[in-house]
Order: sequence, then structure tokens, then C-alpha cells
Amino acid sequence: MASHDSVDSGAVAYSGLREALSPALARASSETIARVLGRDLANDLENLVAGGAVDGFATSSGRAPAIANPAALELLLTLLRPEVVEALVAMVLGRNGARGVAIAGQPVPVAAVTNLIQALAEAASTTHHTTHVRRGVPRYLSEARRRGEDITAPEVRTAALLELIRDAWDDDLAAGDAG
Repeated sequence: MASHDSVDSGAVAYSGLREALSPALARASSETIARVLGRDLANDLENLVAGGAVDGFATSSGRAPAIANPAALELLLTLLRPEVVEALVAMVLGRNGARGVAIAGQPVPVAAVTNLIQALAEAASTTHHTTHVRRGVPRYLSEARRRGEDITAPEVRTAALLELIRDAWDDDLAAGDAG
């Protein structure tokens, strides 16, 4: 991974991070991104979306001012922990999976891990919904709405988004087969 210490004004620097930024900030220069988010946070987030380590978040003192939703960051970092992935794999395997995983040397039931994920996801969503009021129907719900489904129902919204994620997986697999 290239260092961002010598950030240029082109769109190449922070190329992975730009997908997660607001449209206005995504179009901004790398220097502007570094100034708005803070260079250390921007670099850590770029490394994170590129599949790099997350050590910078875990050991940083104080919270970066650009982190508007600390619960979302906590959720993200938790999901990236190998112990959490182990717990989810154990659940996928059912009877063939472990009943618990070791976290910081302590045995933890795998169901406790998903309870944590749920609580963190709810906190992140609550924080996000209080800061991002949206009007209208999101495009990903248009097909469910056309079918006459209640798009305010959480299970309908979840199913519609899961369908999109599955489509993205299919697209990724097809692209891998073609390349």
C-alpha cells in the first residue's frame, strides 16, 4: 500500500475511501479530504477499505473530529476482528461449529458475538438516522413498492437490501469468471 504522506491533488489518492465519502467530498482534492477528515484518519480509513490493518484505530488516543458516528466505527472494527469472523463461521457450521470462541483469552459463546453485533448495529443506525433525515423512497426499495409490499416494514427493507447484496456477489463471481 502506498503511503499518503505526499498526498497529491489528483483523484488517485484515497481512491478506495472516496466510495464511502459524500459526493462533494469524494470529488474534492486529496488535500481537502486530508484536511476535512484529518490526515491520520483519512489514511487509516483508506488502508481499511484496501483490506489493510486497523491498528491505527485501536491504538489512537482520542477520537478524530471527523468521526460523526463512533458507533458505526465500533461496529466496523468489531466486524473485522478475527474472533468475530470465527464466531460467525462457527454459527454457519451449526453442530459442526464451535460453541464458543476465545476473545482476549476469555471463552465467549458465539451467540454473544451476534448479540454484540446487533447492539452495535442498532446504535450505529440510531445515530445515523438522527443525523441523516431522508425524504422519498430509496431506489433499492422501488421493486418491493411496485409489488405492493409495505416498504416501511423492516423485513421488507432487509430483504430488498439482501437481494442487492446477493446480486453484487453474483456480479463479482461473474467478473472473476470472465477475468
